Amino acid sequence: MKVENKLWFTTLDDYTLHAEVRAEGETLATQQIKLRDVAPNSEAPLQITLPQLDAREAFLNITVTKDFPHPLQRSRTPYRHLSVPAEGKHRAASAFRTK
Repeated sequence: MKVENKLWFTTLDDYTLHAEVRAEGETLATQQIKLRDVAPNSEAPLQITLPQLDAREAFLNITVTKDFPHPLQRSRTPYRHLSVPAEGKHRAASAFRTK
């Protein structure tokens, strides 16, 4: 996966990516990644390793929030949200906080 910074003058240092793996309404794993060192108008690789999955249909939900929002904006307002199917069996990731 890659992160693309489409901002002209700002890095993504004030943003956090929240990844969540869910299957049939159950949260299997969560992870928060600070988006550091992504220069304006550039992209950077991002490694998200999925936990071990069973036969249930699972989805990887990704939300990006700004850590220090504009004064007229609510704190931690999601900027982007993406939900994609998590396919196949994957190794458990130590970076995830599993439940």
